[in-house]
Amino acid sequence: MRTVPVLYGDRAAPSAEQQQLILYGSVDYWLRQGIDLQLRYDFLDPYYRYRAPGATKAEKVEEDERSRISLGADALLTPFLSASAHYHLQQSAPQDLRGNTDTFILALHAFF
Repeated sequence: MRTVPVLYGDRAAPSAEQQQLILYGSVDYWLRQGIDLQLRYDFLDPYYRYRAPGATKAEKVEEDERSRISLGADALLTPFLSASAHYHLQQSAPQDLRGNTDTFILALHAFF
């Protein structure tokens, strides 16, 4: 963890302090030649600890965390063509509609 300055307008408040918690984990499994399965986890807590200007004690901001679990598969169909399918299960603050929307991505890549 590190401390980053909090900006107010165009200047930093010297007594404000913010610590973030960022986690990432990934597991890849080679199913067979040309096919890989993936499981990934992302977590972000932007205000893990926050001390406002003039405050003496750091506090935790509630309901600001974001997390995502991703399940996916990649297949090398030919030496020049690859396909992938990924599902992202996302969870964020209640008012963040985009951050709470699950997504499915189907992609086809051509290499030349």
